[in-house]
Amino acid sequence: MKILHISDTHSKHQLLNLPEADILVHSGDFTFAGADDEASDFMNWLGNLPYKHICSFDLIIT
Repeated sequence: MKILHISDTHSKHQLLNLPEADILVHSGDFTFAGADDEASDFMNWLGNLPYKHICSFDLIIT
C-alpha cells in the first residue's frame, strides 16, 4: 500500500504533479487567503483525483 502525504498547498494544488498511491493525505492550509472560491476550487480538484481513498485534515487561517 502506498500513502502520499502533501501539505500546505496554499492554492497551488493545480501545479502539483502527484505520483500514484492508494491513499492521499492532505494536511495544513489549502488556501492562500481563505476565500470561498479558493476552497471551492480545492474541493473540486480533490474530488476529481484518482486515489482510492483521500483524507484531508485542513486549516484555513484568515
